[in-house]
Amino acid sequence: MNILHQNEDDGVVDDEIKVSIGCLGSVGGKPRYEINVDAIINFNSKFREKDLCTGWTYSLGSGCHFNCKFCYVWSIVRQHTAVKMLLAELEKKNLKFEDVCVVRHAPLEKMRQQLLRRRSPDIHTPGVVFTSPLVDCAATKDFALQTAAADRIILELTSKDVRHLSKGASYCTIIDAIPERFHDRLIFGYSLGTIEGELASAIEGRTASPSRRLAELNALQDRGLRTYGMVCPVMPRADLKDYAKRVIHAHRVEHLEHIWVEPINVRGESMTNTRDALTVAGFNDLAARVEAVSANKDDWEEYARELFHAFAAVIPPEKYRFLQYATRATLPWWTAQRARGAVILGTGAETLSPFRS
Repeated sequence: MNILHQNEDDGVVDDEIKVSIGCLGSVGGKPRYEINVDAIINFNSKFREKDLCTGWTYSLGSGCHFNCKFCYVWSIVRQHTAVKMLLAELEKKNLKFEDVCVVRHAPLEKMRQQLLRRRSPDIHTPGVVFTSPLVDCAATKDFALQTAAADRIILELTSKDVRHLSKGASYCTIIDAIPERFHDRLIFGYSLGTIEGELASAIEGRTASPSRRLAELNALQDRGLRTYGMVCPVMPRADLKDYAKRVIHAHRVEHLEHIWVEPINVRGESMTNTRDALTVAGFNDLAARVEAVSANKDDWEEYARELFHAFAAVIPPEKYRFLQYATRATLPWWTAQRARGAVILGTGAETLSPFRS
């Protein structure tokens, strides 16, 4: 998913890690490995700056069941001791990080213990917890059930709501496993930077189709459940204005609490992998555009501003959350757009982006 940054902390601190690696078979054709970490909840996440949470996130894994070409989770977790050990193990088997999914040992009990040990009054302060910075929270039904169990720990021991993000189609599994009295504290969103099925199949391996995700989003809205939009990453298309209209119509923006939009960002090999996958699938114009914005910072900035304007024209400003990494040179322009929905990351983010959701 394209909602991470290379300097962001996922809550795993190296000196907390007990190195332990084991293969647990496979899921969806991907080998599944387990590592042992102590921290499942991050109580001070930079995802606060993105307005996605009030500071807390939780991750039940460190590597996704899916295989999106623009994913750069590896660049986030590769310095963690347990992941380094895993990478060494994978190298012996001629596997790369993106070839496997990585789960965490006994995460539910560790979550519970983290909360029971916490003495801060924020336990009983209303807010939003985001899941997940690293892995899809509903990639499979089994993983969705584990997410539901984690949600119940949050819901029962704290006063927080839980915001979910997925490219799967298993939210009903989560909802059905949680008592109805908690449903008004659950928020659901689907990552949908691409709504065309053929394009999605080229760059979003193993995910549910965009049409299926949109159908489930609309079904949740019809049930009266809380929903939001996550339109990211949006490729540098030739028709951004028309695309923005189609996306927002499909999302039924009137039913969304908020909607986040983000351009594709240069992190690790994500741009190169995306370009290559687009080329192989025959999307040559789009591949060339991705190459152009990845090679020239001025072209990337122009594309980001065009994207911002395209969606600002179709999303009410009180619902719009456009995620943008600013530089010293571009900060003044993006600061002037905050009233229209810009959420500034990077330079000055700690003072310019309080939680608004």
